[in-house]
Amino acid sequence: MVELSMIVSVLMVIISVIIIVKFFQIAADVRVIKNSLTAEEKENPSNSTVDDTKDTSFKVGSHIVEKKTEKQMRIMSIDEKSGKFACSNNNGFTTIHLKEDEIELFETYVKNLKK
Repeated sequence: MVELSMIVSVLMVIISVIIIVKFFQIAADVRVIKNSLTAEEKENPSNSTVDDTKDTSFKVGSHIVEKKTEKQMRIMSIDEKSGKFACSNNNGFTTIHLKEDEIELFETYVKNLKK
């Protein structure tokens, strides 16, 4: 019985050491990613500041709000012929086609809420 408890104890110590080593590896990876992101922001500072004169054109992948229902969606595609935007909710199951005057950018929507 003592031998079994010794084996289990040794296994628990080994597993604990492996978990600690993995934790420090993950922490190092996160540090590398953080440093690369901050270096990228330093190289391109225009992304980090909010500019009220920025282009408000809708692009594929833009986070938008339908004005009528205030539903948040993303633009999945743009129909060049009709000028309508194929918008989908976050789960991607429902897609509706909306005109440019029926939607607004999420950032603009939030700014208008604060006023």
